[in-house]
Amino acid sequence: GRYFVHWWVKEILLSDKFIPTNRVTSKVAVMSGSLLEDEYRTTDAVWVEANKKNFKMPRIEIACLMLEKFKPEEFQQMGFNNVIVMHQPFWCKNQSEPCLLSLGNRNTLKQPRLDAYLDLSNDPPVYKHQISKGTGFAFIETETEM
Repeated sequence: GRYFVHWWVKEILLSDKFIPTNRVTSKVAVMSGSLLEDEYRTTDAVWVEANKKNFKMPRIEIACLMLEKFKPEEFQQMGFNNVIVMHQPFWCKNQSEPCLLSLGNRNTLKQPRLDAYLDLSNDPPVYKHQISKGTGFAFIETETEM
C-alpha cells in the first residue's frame, strides 16, 4: 500500500472516538525535540514549551492530514526523524499507557508510516522511554472555520 498504518492506529481511526471535522483549516507548528535536554524531553515538558508559544492541542485527524501532505524525506529535511502529533492521548487495546500518533517511515521500504507512539516518557526512570532529540512535536498554531 501507499502507507503503512499500524493496527493500533487503525483501531482508533475506525472507532467512534475518531470524529473528523469539516470545513476547518489548521496551521500546524512542529516543535523540535532538540529544544529540551535529553533527560527532560518528556511529553509533559514538551507541553510546557508548547503552552509558552500558545500552541493548541491538535485533533487526531491532523496526523492523517500530515501523512497525506508530507513525505518522510520532507520531515528529515526539516531535521526530524519522526513527528509525534500531540493530540488527546488514547489507550490502545491491551496497553496500560496512553498512545499518540507518530509519523515517519518504515526504514526498509522508505514507506510513509502512521504509527502509535506508546508514551512512556513521563514514567519513573526505570520504565522511562527516551524521546530522541530528532523528534518533532506537532501542534495547532491557528485554526479557521470556513
